[in-house]
Amino acid sequence: MQQLAAIPIVRRGYDLGRGDADVWHETDRVAELVRGWIAGELTRGELSRGLLRLASGRHELSEGFREIRSSISAALRTERQWQRPPANDTSAPA
Repeated sequence: MQQLAAIPIVRRGYDLGRGDADVWHETDRVAELVRGWIAGELTRGELSRGLLRLASGRHELSEGFREIRSSISAALRTERQWQRPPANDTSAPA
């Protein structure tokens, strides 16, 4: 997320991606993917595929394409280390 936020086009705000009718922001999409993964709605593989789709969200000749792809590739290199935070234990007394 830090590497993405350092890319000028990502910091600038919401843009149209390749083939999208609605504006979007890479960091919003990463946050939504991570939220789904932490909630158990996505597997690690689904999270990885979502990030890969995000890396292709802009045309390769667009500003920031290489930087965005590089930051997502760096995150994917650490995929085997990703761990879900422990679920809250609701059985323990408050």
